Amino acid sequence: MIGDFFVVRAVRRQGIGYRAARELLQRFPGRWEIGFQNENHGAGAFWRRVVSDLVGTTWHEELVPVPDKPGKKNIPPDHMLHFSV
Repeated sequence: MIGDFFVVRAVRRQGIGYRAARELLQRFPGRWEIGFQNENHGAGAFWRRVVSDLVGTTWHEELVPVPDKPGKKNIPPDHMLHFSV
């Protein structure tokens, strides 16, 4: 499981995050779920590209409700990419 995946701004758009993500997924084959918030457009585009380049069209995406959090209401659902490597 990956808790967080973050690429510092100084090295974005250089392919470092893309290569690291692909290597990680290939190093640990199996079923994967990668989640991100819809408001983070960059994350969605990044993960859809990584997953598509890695497994083609054999993945799917779904919206998953976020469990209730104290003090927060109407939290938009997470996007989850499901695939196997």
